[in-house]
Amino acid sequence: MAEAEYRVRCPSCAESFAVDAAMRDDLLAAGCVLCGASLSEADFARLSGSSSTS
Repeated sequence: MAEAEYRVRCPSCAESFAVDAAMRDDLLAAGCVLCGASLSEADFARLSGSSSTS
């Protein structure tokens, strides 16, 4: 996996984990890998020290 750029927290199961940009896109499309709940942009926070600028 590439360097983690985001932390996601599922609003349904409250699980939190770090992901890279590609995994973030997959999670937005498919939902939480643990419980299947839909995720939105608001559920992701950019990690400090991330080198990507969007």
